[in-house]
Amino acid sequence: MYMYRMMTMKNVSYTQMRTELSTILDTLRKGGSVTITQRGKPDVVISGTIPSSCEQRCAGEYAGDVPAITPYTRRAERPSDKLLSPDAISHIRRIGDDVKAIRSAQDFSDAPEDIQCVTDKRTDFQKALDKTKIKHADIIRALEDK
Repeated sequence: MYMYRMMTMKNVSYTQMRTELSTILDTLRKGGSVTITQRGKPDVVISGTIPSSCEQRCAGEYAGDVPAITPYTRRAERPSDKLLSPDAISHIRRIGDDVKAIRSAQDFSDAPEDIQCVTDKRTDFQKALDKTKIKHADIIRALEDK
C-alpha cells in the first residue's frame, strides 16, 4: 500500500497569513506549500515537505540515536567560572555595610554653614570679576586714546 501526500499550493498575503495562521500551519504539516505575497507578487514560499535525509535525522533524534550533549570544552565557557567565590560575596557585603554606616553617621547639621560659605565665595568671585571688567575697560579706553 502506498501513501501519497496531497500537494497543495496556497497563495496568501502577509495580512491573510496573520489572520489564518493556524490554517496555514495545518496546511504545512500536511505537506502543502504556501506562497506569501506582498503587493500581489510572490515574496516567500514555505514548503511543508521534509527531505528524506532530514526525516531520517529527525527520526533518529526522537529515537535517541543522537549522542548526548557534550559538556563545555573550554574552561572559559564553564558557568562555574562566572560565579563569585564566597569570600568575594562576603567582601562585597562588608563594603555595602560600611557604606550604609557612613551614610547614617554623617551629620548634616553643618549644611547651612557650608551653603553660606559657598555663597560667600560666589559673591567674592563676582566682585573680582566686576573689578577685572572695569580694569580691562579702562585699559582698552587708554589704548584707543593713543
